[in-house]
Amino acid sequence: MRITLLLPGLLWPARAFRDISSDLPLPALAALLGRGRIAVAGPGSTEAWLANAFGMKGAWPAAALRLLGAGVDPGGGHWLCADPARIALTASGMPLDDPDRLALTADECAALRQALAPVFDEVPGGIVATRPGHWHLRLPGPLNLGTTPLPAAIGQDAKHLLPSGADARPWRTRLNEAQILLHRHPVNAAREAAGRPPANTLWFWGEGALSAPRTPPDPPWRSIAWNDPAAPGLARFAAVGSGPAPETWAGLEARAGGKGPLLVVLEDLIGPRRGRDALAWSAALEGVEDRWFAPLDAALRAGRVAALNLVAPGDAGTLRLEAAPGDRWRFWRRPLPLAALADRLR
Repeated sequence: MRITLLLPGLLWPARAFRDISSDLPLPALAALLGRGRIAVAGPGSTEAWLANAFGMKGAWPAAALRLLGAGVDPGGGHWLCADPARIALTASGMPLDDPDRLALTADECAALRQALAPVFDEVPGGIVATRPGHWHLRLPGPLNLGTTPLPAAIGQDAKHLLPSGADARPWRTRLNEAQILLHRHPVNAAREAAGRPPANTLWFWGEGALSAPRTPPDPPWRSIAWNDPAAPGLARFAAVGSGPAPETWAGLEARAGGKGPLLVVLEDLIGPRRGRDALAWSAALEGVEDRWFAPLDAALRAGRVAALNLVAPGDAGTLRLEAAPGDRWRFWRRPLPLAALADRLR
């Protein structure tokens, strides 16, 4: 079985990374880094890496993938996510909260969509919802519209991340109109009265269309294990299997039955890294060590895994590790502490 493990959130900027990782007990990861072949390349995102790996043209088309995964054929059209979200007002700025924290109900979403319908009356089909909080708009075609992917925007100051580009003006106008309607809406009044956060904005992102892969051939993986809403659509696009990422390597091994190759995207480190919470990140990484790196190292040594590729994309750099069963004979290679990578980061 061949495994590709995508682990966003692992790497931090050089100085912080050295400080927070120097005392972490990660023997299995250190052994893998020491025996395997590693490289640290420039910064990157999970979405950009996946788009390239699956031969997609252009940026990550999150809206079209979410639709496809929900059983809605996006065709060859260009789509845009328009997710209800919350912008907080703090002394230091206007950070965007994770929209999943809103936990909007189906009834709340239906009422908000009805109120916002006039804002998008020029958009064919209006707002297309696949599940509460996941809204989509069909674009007239490719636009010169710059948006910030939701995963990169969470926790950032929203006022600096408004839509940009030559075609941005009407979308900024729609956004302003939507914010006014949301501010006055009874759904948000009821939520605030109950101590729940209001949905006071929409987040435009994930624009693009699905097209045939650049190189059709055999898909690089037999199955994708990922908890993102775009995962089922990506699997359909690539004609491979899909399922949620299990909590442990043992769960994946039992489910896969020794077949591969498999792509697994682990999101354990994303939240702590995004929030710059070093203690939570350290605890999460120790959990990944126990549930994934240690049993994977053992599986490699026993020959149950023919190859392990670890990819950790991030804004400080992108780690690539290749490990194989034969690496166990490289006895002269000492374990490499994770902190030793700090000098290769931005």
